[in-house]
Amino acid sequence: MNQQLADLERAKEDAADKKLRAETAAEIDRLVGKLTDVGAEFNNSAARLSEHAARAVPLVYDALGLDKFVATCLVGVLAALELVTKLLCAHADAVIAGTAPGTLPRGDDQHVPPPAQAPAEPHFKYPP
Repeated sequence: MNQQLADLERAKEDAADKKLRAETAAEIDRLVGKLTDVGAEFNNSAARLSEHAARAVPLVYDALGLDKFVATCLVGVLAALELVTKLLCAHADAVIAGTAPGTLPRGDDQHVPPPAQAPAEPHFKYPP
């Protein structure tokens, strides 16, 4: 009887763990969707900004720097978003498989590094 009760308790805990892991994976998938949507908005805005900056170059040569900067951002952001979304999907798979924690870290629990300490003695010495 005690063994059956222990088996039922274990089954209940396993079901609750699977449910929590499924909810966590779904939350990660929603985050991937939001990142993808906002990334697409960013790309559209950056492409338009680059187009207008390129049109301004004949009038103000300094607009070329803005155009090149935005073009570089487009490439960098696309690559970064692709990497981050792949990593998030892999994490969601790991959550479902049970190899990653079943919960997401809370935003207020993130580690905040302590402020930098002043050196014990100055690195520079100024003559009087």
